[in-house]
Amino acid sequence: MHKLQCSEGEAPYLGYRVNIFSVWGPDREACKRLYAKLGDPQNVELDLALYHHEDLLEKLKSYTLTINFKLHASCLSAAASVPFISLGYRFKCIDFGLSAGLSDYVLSTGDPKLRAEILDRVVKIEKEANTIREKFYTHQNRYRELLKKPFYEELL
Repeated sequence: MHKLQCSEGEAPYLGYRVNIFSVWGPDREACKRLYAKLGDPQNVELDLALYHHEDLLEKLKSYTLTINFKLHASCLSAAASVPFISLGYRFKCIDFGLSAGLSDYVLSTGDPKLRAEILDRVVKIEKEANTIREKFYTHQNRYRELLKKPFYEELL
């Protein structure tokens, strides 16, 4: 486990700026609560816009990583080839992490050391970003072929 500290004047998020956004309208209130709880408008941005998926994919491409509560956000992050940390509140999040070969990046929301685990994964992503992207490409290609199979073999 890495012990991470911020030097004076450094952002308390390992030098990252944080952007909070919603992929579903009803989650806006939760985003507002998180933004207020963080209480750091200098380093944290709240974006309440709901983006078309193509626009959101383009926006995500400029991100180093995402930390997601919703499964859809992790799926979009993977589609944009952006490493993610999924806060696994349901089995579907765990299942997606397993099917993408990234189960180590799915963390339980009930973990009492969640903050430390998130920070540990951020450091790990910094070191392994290219490997994670390769996993995305490998799994995307695999699933793409599986989706084509019924059409090629006229199984419909």
